[in-house]
Amino acid sequence: MNNQFITEFEGNINFFYNCFDRVILKGYVRWLFTASALSYFLKLLGFHKASQGVMRILTDQLNKHISPLF
Repeated sequence: MNNQFITEFEGNINFFYNCFDRVILKGYVRWLFTASALSYFLKLLGFHKASQGVMRILTDQLNKHISPLF
């Protein structure tokens, strides 16, 4: 049986499991690493000014969303 995920990422996999309960992928979205792109993204979310408070709100929402996974 050919697994497309394993085939595509086999060079980055350094372990073996018989089955996966869930997979958590850590990474980043490269286009968000510029000030203008991040500003645009925040405006799409309804924020008109980037600040530490805005980033804290987004961080807290993300943590609340993923905390049941752990």
